[in-house]
Parts: sequence; C-alpha cells; structure tokens
Amino acid sequence: MKSWRLLRLEEAIAGFGIMAAGGLVFASGLAFPVYTDPQAANSIKLAACDAAGHVVPNWWEELDKLETLRHPLMQAGLSTVLCTLVLLALWSLFPGTRSGSLQTPTRRWTFFGFGLLALCVCWFATVLSYWLDMLRGEFAWCADSMGIPIISTTAFYFILTPVCILVGFGLSSNFGILPVSLLHWDSGRSVRSWMITLAFAPFMALTVIVAIAAAYSSFFLVTPAELVILYLLASTRAALLANRPTADTA
Repeated sequence: MKSWRLLRLEEAIAGFGIMAAGGLVFASGLAFPVYTDPQAANSIKLAACDAAGHVVPNWWEELDKLETLRHPLMQAGLSTVLCTLVLLALWSLFPGTRSGSLQTPTRRWTFFGFGLLALCVCWFATVLSYWLDMLRGEFAWCADSMGIPIISTTAFYFILTPVCILVGFGLSSNFGILPVSLLHWDSGRSVRSWMITLAFAPFMALTVIVAIAAAYSSFFLVTPAELVILYLLASTRAALLANRPTADTA
C-alpha cells in the first residue's frame, strides 16, 4: 500500500511561506551590484596572471574584498526554496502520524534510490559550482581549464558510489520492520539505542554543517541533496533501532 498522501494544510502553508521568504531573499540580492567597484574588479581579473602566464598568488583575495551580497543572497534564496520543496516532498512521500513528522521509507530499495539520487545531485552541484565560478571570472584566465577538476570530481563519485552501496547493504540487512518514525527509540534496550544514535550523530552534524556552508555559495545546489542525505541518515538510525532479536530478553 502506498504511504504517500497530500500535504496537510498547515504543512502546505508553512512550506509556501518559507518559499516566499526564500524568494524575497533571492530578489533582495538583485538589488546589489556584483562588485562595489566593477572597474577595480576587472583590473584585478586582468592582472591575475603575470607576464610568464603564471597565476599571481592571492589575487582572488583582492577580488573577494570587492564582492557584494548579490550572489550569496541569491544563492541562499534558491537554497531555501529548493530545500523547502524537498521537505514538502518528504512530508508527502513519508508522512508520520503527526503533522510535520516523518517516518522511514517502507522498502529498503527506496534508501538506495534516494541515496543514488543525492549523490548524482552532489556531483552535478559541484560541476555547476565550477561553471558558475568560471562565468563570474573567479578563475584566473591563465589557469588550467575546468576539465581537470570535473574529471577529478567524477572519479571521486565513481569511487564513493560503490562504497556507499556496500555500506548500505550492510546496514540495511539489520533493519527492523519498516516503516517507523524517525524519532523511534528502543526504550527496552536504551544502551544500544544510545550507541547507534551517537554513531550517527557526527555524520548528521557534518551533513548539516556542509548544507549551511554551501547554501549561500556557488555550491548551493548541494543543499537540498544534503537534506535528503540527512533524512536517509535519520531513517537508517531509526530502522536499525527497530530491529528486534528473535528472542528478546532485554
């Protein structure tokens, strides 16, 4: 049986309210120029390389001093809208019993599907970040092309993806009966619950830190992917806690 449902009225109102706020943040960024002194910025970009065609050390720091809030505000606004859309989708696809709450996916393959989707978005977000920075002139004109960082990024995700799949298979083999609430807690085995929760806490904290740091940068598209990863981490924690031994004497 499908677990998805239409959004509750309060969820829809909250979601669209946050998206409207994100739209206003994006629009506010349009009120700023890209640089406080465009002519000085162009001069810095032209002088980013010396006569021998080598990149001048620390040239970007001077350019950074001239940048305004235009791009950070626009990117933060887009991040807010995209993250809200993802959250609304999660509320609809994996609704909890209470308004605004979430539960784990019902099927294990959903974990893998969403995980692969998040990795693909992370790869695309990285490539998009390189492309945006290049268009904005934040790479020295004599520097190597984007081919090298794109190839390196692609190779990294080709290695990371099978590793994540193998780890996922190992974890999912210990899942309990699904779905369960993301806040599920095995009170009968509190020590085990604390151990599993504490094991996932650093990964969840790192995910939040990366999402916040990326939200206002050219890497902004990774933020909704990080939200999906955070959901998967919380779901995995809850699914592991839902695993009960055949003869539970705890």
